[in-house]
Amino acid sequence: CSRITACADGSLLIAVDMLLPDVFEDYLKPGVCRNLLFRSSDNGRSWEGPHETGITEGIVPSIKELSSGRLLIGVSEQWPGPRPEDPYIERQTVYLSDNGGDTWKGPYPIPDPPAPTVTGMPWCLNEGDFVELDDGTLICYMREDGERLSAFKSFSSDGGRSWSAAIRTAMPSCLGRPSAGRLRSGEIAITYRLSVGLSTSLALYVETQETAKAEMEQSAVDLEAPPTVANPAALCRARQRSLRRRRQQLFRLGAVGGWRPVRR
Repeated sequence: CSRITACADGSLLIAVDMLLPDVFEDYLKPGVCRNLLFRSSDNGRSWEGPHETGITEGIVPSIKELSSGRLLIGVSEQWPGPRPEDPYIERQTVYLSDNGGDTWKGPYPIPDPPAPTVTGMPWCLNEGDFVELDDGTLICYMREDGERLSAFKSFSSDGGRSWSAAIRTAMPSCLGRPSAGRLRSGEIAITYRLSVGLSTSLALYVETQETAKAEMEQSAVDLEAPPTVANPAALCRARQRSLRRRRQQLFRLGAVGGWRPVRR
């Protein structure tokens, strides 16, 4: 997986992960991947690299340059659960470079929400991307696979060294890399893969800087209530119910035609 960013000096940077194992179980072992940088100084016509970052604990990198010139790389770390039957654990971490990507400091982890997931599964924050607000605040928008109900975000006020506990966003069913950026209006635009049941679409979410800094507490989730901006996860539950109704309708239509359900 790769991400590209444009730097203030006109150069382009691509961050890409290279996985060494051939089977998924080996991905959970330490130090099995390499995160590499490629640089272009001629608008993408030619590239220098790969350059090693030394980041070997994490996949699906994102990269952004801040107004100070500092570079951020975010990666998704994965490791086995405490028992073989447990799901694997995943978290979002951040690395910093103040010398153009020659050396990197980190990891700086993004804390999970303090409350448990509504599904009882472990939190799985991953595939985060960054924006910088006018006041220097950083926001990392992340996919979350424990609940699989909505995207989350975290804030940093010290250039990415420390991060707030992740909070819920108004982006439901975010199950594919959120990609965040600033518009000329100053607003924040995020694209992501919206996935509900068997349906997958590309979604666009736009919010102002003021809205972006407003917190939504995880405890406010009510899956039985109508979907609202403060309760986006309910939209996912409503769509899941709609999908089940469609399947039931298909089964009834099939029964008229002599179809039979397939037992698995």
